[in-house]
Amino acid sequence: MSRTIWSYPWKYPESFVIALGILLTGMIMEMFLPSVGAFIPSWPGNLYLLIFIIGVAGLLIILRNNSEFLKWLGSGYAAIGLSSAFTLLVIIMGLIPQQPAMGFHHRLGLTNINASWPFYLTGLMMIFSLCLITAQRLKKWSYRNFIFILNHLGLIIILLAGGLGKSDFEELTMTLNMDKPVWYAKNAKGAKQDLDFALEMKDFDIQYHLPVFQIYEGGEIVKSIEVDTAEKKQTVNYKKTEIIVEKVMPEAVKMNGQYKEAQHPSAVTAIKLTVDEPNKKDKTSWVSSGSRMMAPQKIKTDEFSIGLRRPSPKIYETTAQLYSKQGRNEEVNIKVNHPIKVNDWKIYQSSYDQSMGRYSKISILTLVKDPWLWVVYTGIFMLIAGALGLFLYGKSYKIKPKQE
Repeated sequence: MSRTIWSYPWKYPESFVIALGILLTGMIMEMFLPSVGAFIPSWPGNLYLLIFIIGVAGLLIILRNNSEFLKWLGSGYAAIGLSSAFTLLVIIMGLIPQQPAMGFHHRLGLTNINASWPFYLTGLMMIFSLCLITAQRLKKWSYRNFIFILNHLGLIIILLAGGLGKSDFEELTMTLNMDKPVWYAKNAKGAKQDLDFALEMKDFDIQYHLPVFQIYEGGEIVKSIEVDTAEKKQTVNYKKTEIIVEKVMPEAVKMNGQYKEAQHPSAVTAIKLTVDEPNKKDKTSWVSSGSRMMAPQKIKTDEFSIGLRRPSPKIYETTAQLYSKQGRNEEVNIKVNHPIKVNDWKIYQSSYDQSMGRYSKISILTLVKDPWLWVVYTGIFMLIAGALGLFLYGKSYKIKPKQE
């Protein structure tokens, strides 16, 4: 016997329709209301909001058996419908650039999804659904229920901390100049924010990847060859031509038509090559990467040309003196992908004066403060522990949509 839609108990059709309705409601709110961030207070206001949400979830759990809607919300069908809508938003986030734009899709919040009303409304409904489902498993202790609760509580914590903690997230930019202590950083709007610590740049260094010379045909790169600076000679064969690396200078300047090793901001990487073409006299010349003061140099043959790619930084770091109002005074090294922690801030090396390279007298740092991150990590660890429990428990543990 076939069932008609909206006949109780609600299952997948109703769940997907309701989830779609929540998305559309969020988009309408996005068009006429300020961004959801304007309604989420920072600490301690978001803590009070968290307590309020937990209170509402508790009330829904108490009233669950008195409402068909709440019975549906506490079912696996609702959880799957809402999580599908949430996943759809995440997919759209990956397809549409998340940056300010013009157009109707921007007004719907699709260019700033993780701060939009559709995202937060769907996430809130998922939280209430997960709370109702989890509460049912608390009635009876079992290993199965423990794994189930661990997974679902972990996801609830991630959603709550990720949403409510957004207002406490800060990202600033600090620009250092050599031997000048800096006690402030700037936000995205360029406004200064005083800090309780200072950094004074003392040194800057870059380690580059190995040099790479490239073969061009018709203006297109057809082959790239990495040059090992530790080897005296390397030979590369391309078509019927033999290319021999005679000498490598990581830093050199051109003087009187020749390259000489020199440490200077305008120095280039230069490689001396011998090109042996069939039925032709060997040609020995230099290729260089070029700099702001020296043009790149190439070698041309009848069929192709050889050039040198500009050096690519492998890692760069700032050595600075750290001063804090708490009395901390020490030398620190801030490397790419190796941030340091100062009080509540994580400090990342983000950029430098690229025209000066390793001789840069400017270092640009990114300061990040996310006090709710440890809460998110707690939820993630709970999910991992739950997944491990599922793996160890075996195939007999299955979660099926349940409607009461």
